[in-house]
Amino acid sequence: MRCPITQEPMADPVSTPDGQSYERSAIEQWFNSGKDTSPATGSTLIHQNLVPNIALRNIIHEVCPEARERFEAALLEVSCECNLWC
Repeated sequence: MRCPITQEPMADPVSTPDGQSYERSAIEQWFNSGKDTSPATGSTLIHQNLVPNIALRNIIHEVCPEARERFEAALLEVSCECNLWC
């Protein structure tokens, strides 16, 4: 339930094409730094599309309220930037 990159509990886990899960912000930063490999295996990924890992997110949010709070705060921040709910 910890991100392999940050070693912190994941608030918004996503899966990469190789099936590994990471905190969204950490793997996005990994890709934005020019890397196209899996942090876990070192293998080149066929693409950089990320899929929300909802099942893992729900489990983490049940056992780690801090992760849930971080996720909700990030969601609110994005919503306000897009003028959706604010």
